[in-house]
Amino acid sequence: LKVVKLNVDENTNSAGKFNIRGIPTLLIFKGGQVAEQVVGAVPRDQIEKAVQRHLP
Repeated sequence: LKVVKLNVDENTNSAGKFNIRGIPTLLIFKGGQVAEQVVGAVPRDQIEKAVQRHLP
């Protein structure tokens, strides 16, 4: 699992490429493609469930 943080104010091209419209946004990639997107301040358990769905 690789985790990366991106400042959308400093990286507007990347934010546009991945259609990031809200902050915070969690993007989960599989095979180089976005597999899931979680937008907004959500409870920790919701983030954990999203990540778990994509772990082997």
